[in-house]
Amino acid sequence: MKPKILVVFCTLILFLFIYPTSYSVAAESNTEYLILEQVSQINTGEGTFYVEIKENIAYVSDLTYRGLKVINVSNPSEPEIISQYRDNNSYEIPHIFYIQGDILYLGDHTDGLEIYNISDPLHLQKIGDWWIEGVTDDVIVVDDIAYTVSWDEGLRIVNVSDFSSPSLIATYVNENNTYPRVHLIKDYIYIYEIGLTGSKMKIINVSNPNTPTSVGEYMCEALAIEVIDDIAYIAAGVQGFITLNISDPLNPIELGHYEPGGIIGGIDVQGDLAFITDGDQKRLMVLNISDPTKPTILQQCGNFNIAFDVCVSDNYAYVADFEGGLRIIQIWGDQQNDNHADNPIVIGYNNALGILFLTIITCGIIIILFTKNILKVYK
Repeated sequence: MKPKILVVFCTLILFLFIYPTSYSVAAESNTEYLILEQVSQINTGEGTFYVEIKENIAYVSDLTYRGLKVINVSNPSEPEIISQYRDNNSYEIPHIFYIQGDILYLGDHTDGLEIYNISDPLHLQKIGDWWIEGVTDDVIVVDDIAYTVSWDEGLRIVNVSDFSSPSLIATYVNENNTYPRVHLIKDYIYIYEIGLTGSKMKIINVSNPNTPTSVGEYMCEALAIEVIDDIAYIAAGVQGFITLNISDPLNPIELGHYEPGGIIGGIDVQGDLAFITDGDQKRLMVLNISDPTKPTILQQCGNFNIAFDVCVSDNYAYVADFEGGLRIIQIWGDQQNDNHADNPIVIGYNNALGILFLTIITCGIIIILFTKNILKVYK
């Protein structure tokens, strides 16, 4: 092979070697780059509804399995179910839960409030329950008080200082009795209510838990809420994603709005990013919320089953995808730090191992050809 041809050949090989043939999808907004790549998926019973992460352990409620699954995600690429808990009650439908320390409070759709000790993830221990007629859709706990909501029984405030014997403190019910979600902000409970006049958030003053009092409302759906300082970030169903100024809890003021065209049901806010699930469009979306008045999309990944919930831990997003089980999505790029303007992110390959082999083979071919050419020159 002639030297000029060898140089051209080597240049071409290096170009193919350096230029990636397979990208993960990336997005850019100002100085931010973001890549979402699914690294694993695990079946939890074909009804994965809600997920929380605590110390490399994923706790998942599954409606079909009708119980809790505990998954070791210390290696996100190889998640492993290490334990599970299911009551003997065949009608049990575990919904949303709340973790406080080593205690998990589960809102069971048909079995009331259930309390579990999760200090040993390998052996969950049920340490208490509280049942009342009706369904239990959601629960949040502050200190020794649990706030639960029900489609047909309204808001129920429960003393859980004694796990083995919870007791009712007070209830709040109105004419609609349709409360699928509950959120506590300062001394106020925000309840998502579905009524004949439309969906809205009712605001309940619970500074005195014995006498909950309605003090206002805001017309929007609220399937999930994250609160950072005085801003509430809302997964608002068909209304999309909404940011509210709640510095005055009695008078929420809309700051920004983003409508992706689906049904936004899950949310997890991390720094200047909001991770939201779109069950209708079967996807996970990431929004830039550095300016709460103008949320903008950074990235999305999808082709899921029905993405109900999302929980972000470290650089991974854990998506409860109903029949799709638990999906683990790795987050690459400058997603957490605003100070990387001078440190652009290099978009990498999907298959680093394959590229390594390609590099070795390519270099070997170049060396062989180069060596043969040198030998010809000396003959």
